[in-house]
Amino acid sequence: MLLEFDVQVDVDGATVPDRELPGVLDTAAVAEAMDVLGDINARICAHFALEERLMRERGYDENREHKADHDRLLDDLRERRRLIDEYDGATPTHGGRGPPGGG
Repeated sequence: MLLEFDVQVDVDGATVPDRELPGVLDTAAVAEAMDVLGDINARICAHFALEERLMRERGYDENREHKADHDRLLDDLRERRRLIDEYDGATPTHGGRGPPGGG
């Protein structure tokens, strides 16, 4: 199963895909978007870490494939954050891929 997501953000009444945010947001809004994406990233990482542990403990047959789906989703999220950060030159307030100790 391939996991995909598309983030849409309401900007002054208009729905904007997250990949287009840098073109329509000011610096403060970009920083806020980075914070939101950081929060989403942290929650997804925690969820995936728990799910992956449970899959290992229970000997889930498709563990490797499912974890690869997780990794692709996290890579996509990290790339979206990088693009916004690169555009704005802002420093995100949340770290990279996941919680300390991996995940």
